Amino acid sequence: MTMKDDVLALYKVANKDIVDIIEEFNLTSTTRERGTVYKRYYLYDVLTKRRHLTTTMTGRFFGKDHSSVIHGLKQHEFWWKIKDKGYISQVNTIHEALKNEVIHDGKYGIEIKHLGEEETKVIITGNFDWRVLEKLPSRLTKEELTKIFKEHGKNERSIHSNNE
Repeated sequence: MTMKDDVLALYKVANKDIVDIIEEFNLTSTTRERGTVYKRYYLYDVLTKRRHLTTTMTGRFFGKDHSSVIHGLKQHEFWWKIKDKGYISQVNTIHEALKNEVIHDGKYGIEIKHLGEEETKVIITGNFDWRVLEKLPSRLTKEELTKIFKEHGKNERSIHSNNE
């Protein structure tokens, strides 16, 4: 087993929901059946844009190379943008299954609800300093939310280091 295989195995553990969908719909097959191809294209987009995998690593989930993923991403973007009924009907079951993501790291719980192309609702649970919560407006960009968590992490580390 090579290091690439080890990395792929770790990514598959972290993305078990995607692996389950790939297996359920047999998306590693070489078929060119439209529904199968469309589902692959949709998952290429999820893995590269939402889960931040490279096109090479995304392709390895399906037994494809990076150029196949790039082609699929372009196709997905086209069909999704024009809201093609055939495409959307084929990928809708996967889209609905992945619409809500739940992440728990032992300290915080994060529930992510994708409301559309431009808006995502994020529910964060955990023990927060009330001063952090006061800073939160009703809407935040990804960068604003990241900044708050980085500041919270710094403050928390300084509190722990002062107490030790």
